[in-house]
Amino acid sequence: MQPQDDTRQDPSAFDALAAQFESCLGNPGDAELFDELKAKLRERGDAVRLAAICQRRAEHVGGDVGAALLVEAASASRIAGQLERAEEQLRAAVALVPSHRGAANSLVELLLAQGRIGHAATCLEMTLVALAEQALAGERIDAPYQSSRHGMLARLYLESLGRLDRGLVHLREAWRLDVENADATQLARAWYPQLGEHRALIEFIEAALAALHEKEQASARIALLVELAHTYDLAGEPVRAVTHFEQALALGGGIDVREPLAHLYASARFAAASGQTLELTNKRASDLFVDLGKRAHVAGQLDRALRLFRKALGLLPFDGLTAQLLADALAAKGELDELDRFLAQRVEMAERPADRAALIARRITVADMDPNKRAPSSSC
Repeated sequence: MQPQDDTRQDPSAFDALAAQFESCLGNPGDAELFDELKAKLRERGDAVRLAAICQRRAEHVGGDVGAALLVEAASASRIAGQLERAEEQLRAAVALVPSHRGAANSLVELLLAQGRIGHAATCLEMTLVALAEQALAGERIDAPYQSSRHGMLARLYLESLGRLDRGLVHLREAWRLDVENADATQLARAWYPQLGEHRALIEFIEAALAALHEKEQASARIALLVELAHTYDLAGEPVRAVTHFEQALALGGGIDVREPLAHLYASARFAAASGQTLELTNKRASDLFVDLGKRAHVAGQLDRALRLFRKALGLLPFDGLTAQLLADALAAKGELDELDRFLAQRVEMAERPADRAALIARRITVADMDPNKRAPSSSC
């Protein structure tokens, strides 16, 4: 509805409407007159008078209906540009029915639009008090809605008002009331790591994981398991981190699971915490790096493949298969000089005569690929 210029209307119609308007204000109990006049005012776009009759009718009927009418009055007042009056009407609606969603939500929206963050936070606090009182009185409460109010208040305190203490209190309440509250989970992911509250974030993620239904896609479960693994690692629990990475891998996790898991297995902190030998942890890490390297090679990502094969070989220097894969990647990339140097090193490391002979033969093949190189003798 857009406000219109009354001067464009037929004068006789205007006089009749004015008479109806005065009659409606004087007799707010006449529901039929109110409904008829409201429809006419909406059609004309007369927001000012529409707001006036809705407010007068609200004062007469009271209760939830009255609160709803005051919200409608406030909406009309906003259209007319009368923001102070709109705020008064919304505050009257909240005072009439403190738990009225439309009134409380509209008031918060109006205050936020004006940049009055502190006032909006106070309004939300009052709404939550009213909802808590309803719950104490035995009334059924919409937990997701209550959670959303806590989440919004938490965001205001954390991001705008600098009240970390209050923000975290409401963040926990939002999660307690509805573990599937996406806004609360997003806030937890953003703020808990900054504050070093890794264990609190773990609670959020574990609750979100537990809330997933059996039919949920594996990708959602994998994403939460990976996030949980990273958070456990930040919390200083690498063994639990590995457990969750392995669970994600078993569900079909890809590179975002394999690579951090490989690095974790290769870390000294995991070896120390797990009590496993470096031989075992390095073997698992190397296997993962090799698998990633193969995938990268097939995808034509030769630089990435070389980096991963080198990591794997750094963990198990005498692994012949990994050395061969690294040599193949160097050859595919055309790094013949580096390949020759690498093969020369492998010749020195080879313990069995058959392995030495195979490596020397490959050096000769590499030299033949480059006419500027002289083939190495079989005694080198």
